[in-house]
Amino acid sequence: MISYCWKDQEVARKVARHLSNNGFNVWIDIHRMRDDINQAMLDAIQSSRVIVPFISEAYIDSRNCKLEMYYAHEQNKKFLPIQLSASPKVLDSAAYYFTAGMLYVDLGPKVWEDSSARSKAIKNIVAYLTDQCEMTNFSRNMKSKTTWGIILGAVLGIVLVIVAIVLGLHFANA
Repeated sequence: MISYCWKDQEVARKVARHLSNNGFNVWIDIHRMRDDINQAMLDAIQSSRVIVPFISEAYIDSRNCKLEMYYAHEQNKKFLPIQLSASPKVLDSAAYYFTAGMLYVDLGPKVWEDSSARSKAIKNIVAYLTDQCEMTNFSRNMKSKTTWGIILGAVLGIVLVIVAIVLGLHFANA
């Protein structure tokens, strides 16, 4: 889930597009808001593996952004904070508190305006999210492989029983 303040919409949309182009199912309110917007946000947080907040002064001043951050924190969601500003106001905020000590990606004005630095930052976002998705899918994949292993073993066992019966009938008639 992309969590951002409308003032930072341009950056958030571009990053969301890069993530979508890299195969991620990205929830961003521009495309998925219907009916009750508060419920839509709660559902988005609950169904997301990682919350990607775009932290800026506008973000920390936004009531809705604060609510999203608090709820995601209560749901024990993983965060990949995108730092758009390192102002004292941001560094003294609840958003910064919730994400202190976490890996973050700097997409502040200097990085955003430098196409090489911006490209590297976006690659870092993609790499981190890829790792997170692989880690969460690992247990599902293992369960899936185990299930297929059991099915394959059962089918092989049935085939061996049929071969034994056919061979037994063949030798009994010989």
